[in-house]
Amino acid sequence: MNENKKISGKTVIIIIGIIATIFLVIIPLYREYNLKKYCIYYAQHIPHAQGTDPVLVMVGANLHWINEPCPPEGQLYTYDEDGHTTLIIKERNEQGEWVQIGFFGGDTSDVYYTLWDSPSSNVSYAFDERGELELIEYDRKGAKNVFTEKEKEKAYKQTYSVVQRYIDCQSFPIINLQGIFNRRYQSQFD
Repeated sequence: MNENKKISGKTVIIIIGIIATIFLVIIPLYREYNLKKYCIYYAQHIPHAQGTDPVLVMVGANLHWINEPCPPEGQLYTYDEDGHTTLIIKERNEQGEWVQIGFFGGDTSDVYYTLWDSPSSNVSYAFDERGELELIEYDRKGAKNVFTEKEKEKAYKQTYSVVQRYIDCQSFPIINLQGIFNRRYQSQFD
């Protein structure tokens, strides 16, 4: 005997609730996670104006989300997550203690990198929301916002000595959301 089974009203409500949860909660949360986790890949592939650096901005803004690289021999990376995440770079001194030699961090509105060459000397680079160098500060005594090509090249080279390690340890996204990333950030890098 075949009996037609009816789906109860409670079952329909549960099924609709599960589907609604998937579409209204799980998918948007995964989308945001994906865009942050794979931001370096997406930033490498976004069309952008010459002189802008989406990769630099995305690394600075998403240190908390992206894969962490192994620091170079003799260095230690720690993270300060008070406000937005900052990478603190440390080296051992003559006494064997870890001392801070620099830091790198930022958000989608600016990125900064500071390196202490010696206990009394440092240089800081500030980049705007487009990844363009906007300020070089020397020894906390003087800053300049007009640079020679040589100074710009040195600033990017020193900053990428940290950033490149993050680029090298990233993976390909399982679900590619390049189009969503481009729509969200294209105007920032045009």
